[in-house]
Amino acid sequence: MKTKTNQLGRSKEMLLIGLMITMSVILGFMVHDIYNDWKLNEVSQEEIIEYKQCNNLNLEQTAECLKNYISTFYNYTIRSDKERTIEDIKENGGDCYDYNKLYERLGSGLGFDTYGYKIALGDTFHRIALISDETGYCLLDQLHKINCFKVKIDE
Repeated sequence: MKTKTNQLGRSKEMLLIGLMITMSVILGFMVHDIYNDWKLNEVSQEEIIEYKQCNNLNLEQTAECLKNYISTFYNYTIRSDKERTIEDIKENGGDCYDYNKLYERLGSGLGFDTYGYKIALGDTFHRIALISDETGYCLLDQLHKINCFKVKIDE
């Protein structure tokens, strides 16, 4: 009887050890992914002082670079919807309309196709930008996380 009890206790110990090892491996992968995301987005904002530094990058890198560049002067300020110069936005801030238009102009200047979208949200609106090329597209929404999508076209 004692042997069966010892075997059952030993089985529980082995199961617990296996579970702890599995959780450690999962936690390790999670920390690794978080660290890699942080390192990927770590481009020093001080380094990106001119948007032309975003030139000759792939679509995703360009989207991140533009966001990092805009973050160096981003100042959310509600303003009337009209085209503004980048200098005006740097000095006086802007809202989703202004940053949407800025992403469109900068992305276009770097050779990407650009689009702006006005989204109805009840009684108000929000604007986002999209930049694209033959590989896919990226959604840019002020300083929010960029969402990029690869497109595979079957021929």
